[in-house]
Amino acid sequence: MDPHERSAAVRRRVAAAVGAVLLAAALVLGVAGVVVSTGGSDLGLLLLVAALALLTVGAGLVVSAVRSAPDRPG
Repeated sequence: MDPHERSAAVRRRVAAAVGAVLLAAALVLGVAGVVVSTGGSDLGLLLLVAALALLTVGAGLVVSAVRSAPDRPG
């Protein structure tokens, strides 16, 4: 594996890890948003919007990392 392939692999792993953390944060914010909004607070809607934004970014990073992976023979 040459240095360029190695650095690309590291970038893919980092992007996938950051995406996974963002997806987990989106899940937590989504649950918190539902809990808070059932109490009648407008903060719940704000938390749900933030969760949707994190979900979009996290999923984009994970998909980008998966799609940029080189095809393995066999």
